Amino acid sequence: MIMMKRRFVFAFVVLGCASIGAAQSIVYDNTTTSLNNNHPLLPEWLNDSAEVGDEIWLDGSDREAVELGLIFTNRGTIPNYFDAQVRFRFLDANDSPAAVFFDSGIIPGMYSPPGLTVYYFAIPHVIVPDRFVWTIQLYNRTGPGNELGPSYFNPPTVGHSEDFFWRYETGGDWTPYSWGGAPVANFGAILTAVPEPSMFAALSVGAVAFLRRRRRF
Repeated sequence: MIMMKRRFVFAFVVLGCASIGAAQSIVYDNTTTSLNNNHPLLPEWLNDSAEVGDEIWLDGSDREAVELGLIFTNRGTIPNYFDAQVRFRFLDANDSPAAVFFDSGIIPGMYSPPGLTVYYFAIPHVIVPDRFVWTIQLYNRTGPGNELGPSYFNPPTVGHSEDFFWRYETGGDWTPYSWGGAPVANFGAILTAVPEPSMFAALSVGAVAFLRRRRRF
C-alpha cells in the first residue's frame, strides 16, 4: 500500500458568488494505481524545469474547476524546496497545447519530502472545457540534487487520458512523450469542480418553481 504525505498549497482563495453552496464533484481522477515511476522533471543537476503536463478528458457535467491535486515523487533522502507554477491550456487545431486560460503565477516555498507527495492547488472557479491540458513548471529548487517530478499513475478511474504527456522547453516546441506503455505516460492528478454559475442558477430557479407548483396543490 502506497503511503502519501499530503501537503496543501493554496494558489488563490476566490469564491464565485453564484457557486457558493454548490456540491463539488470529481471530474478527473488518476490517483488510484501507481506505476512506481516518475518523470524526472527536475533531474539532479537542474534547479529550474521545463513545462510539462497531461491532456485530460473530463467526466460528468461540472465544469467550474475549484481544485487540482498533483502527485510528485522525490527520489532523494533529504527534503527539497521549490517554487511552482500551474497553468491550464486550450488545445489548438493541431491538438497541441495552446493559449493559457488559467495561470497560478509563481507559488513559492513548496516542500518536497522523500517519496510521494500530493499537492493540492486551489483553482479560483475557472470554467474549463471537456478536454484541456494542465501543466506545471518548477523553479528555484533548493536542497540537495534529488530527482523529482510528476508520478506516473494509470488508469484513470474518472475521465480519460491518452498514453502520452506534453513537454515544452524554452525556445522549442511542444513535444508529446510516450514510452509505449512501459510505463504509461499519464501523471497522477485529480480535478474537482462545481456546476457552472448558469447551471447552478437554472437549478435554483427550477427548484423554486417546483416548490411553488407543489404549494398550489
